[in-house]
Amino acid sequence: MLTRIRCGVSDPEVEAEMLLALAALPDEEEEEEPKKGKKSKKLTKIVEADETYCGGKPRKKGVSKRGRGTKKIPVFAAVERYGPVRACVVTSITGARLKKALREMVDPEAIILTDELTSYNGLGKEFAAHHTVNHGSKQYARPWPGEPPQSAMGDSLHTNTVESFFALIKRGLMGIYHALSPRHLHRYISEFQWRYNIRDLNDGDRTVLGIQLMVGKRLTYRQSLLPQQVQ
Repeated sequence: MLTRIRCGVSDPEVEAEMLLALAALPDEEEEEEPKKGKKSKKLTKIVEADETYCGGKPRKKGVSKRGRGTKKIPVFAAVERYGPVRACVVTSITGARLKKALREMVDPEAIILTDELTSYNGLGKEFAAHHTVNHGSKQYARPWPGEPPQSAMGDSLHTNTVESFFALIKRGLMGIYHALSPRHLHRYISEFQWRYNIRDLNDGDRTVLGIQLMVGKRLTYRQSLLPQQVQ
């Protein structure tokens, strides 16, 4: 179920499918500190970067703000055009923080596409090129300046790919999980990232890959609870 449903699956649905009540699960010993895995390959060619906020919709339209200036948690993502995605929870959307994430995720030879957020200013000095679209002026796509790069494959200059990834996250969080703790948000983001990156596999291959990645790893439900929730 985890591998074939792109927007995630809720605990009650898992419970119904597996005929297993969560309350009946035995207590588990605390999980050992996870070992660091291999570093992911950096994104190349054309990379779209953007940020979004997770934390629910405003209760009253026109009263509560969306995104910046609220208590919602910022999430940053970079997507290689026609390729994989890298995403993470960030503490802020300052230039220093977002550029640090880009350096870790993206190859210096890549072309970076973003919106007009000033935090991205200066990226052209660290990467092959940096182009923007002005969402504030309702510009969502535009022609390439000069000759389009071959990796564009005839597509225009835009950030629609990374925004589509964010749409999957929002649909999953609002439509499947409904509510979540900020302390676990990074786990949900990692799940959506993994599922996006295996989107070209069929159900059988995704299932096999998922099982292989579970070998030697465990995360107990008791460990994920806050101390006052453990009885």
